Amino acid sequence: MYITTQIKTIIFSIIFGTIFSYLIDINHKYLTKNKIINILITFIFIITSVLIYFTILKKINNAIFNNYEIICIIIGFIIENLIHTKVEKIKKKWYTHDGKVGEYRGKEKK
Repeated sequence: MYITTQIKTIIFSIIFGTIFSYLIDINHKYLTKNKIINILITFIFIITSVLIYFTILKKINNAIFNNYEIICIIIGFIIENLIHTKVEKIKKKWYTHDGKVGEYRGKEKK
């Protein structure tokens, strides 16, 4: 496999892992309390995501799956989780509990 194809595959896998992690967070945020429906919706979501991944991977490198692609997807998950925690910290700094903009609680600039 050519190096350019490998680089495209790595970049795509990291981006896909990040987007997939974000969509899983959204999926779990809006699930109902019915366990059977939750399992069914999650199963359909994961199957659809895997099909989308392999469809795009087929365009990049004829759907050849390597071990490092799993690592890249996991790295994408980690990146999304780090971004999510930083955004939550910023929200807690800038917004009060009632959703209104509060005063900045960090170090003041002089």
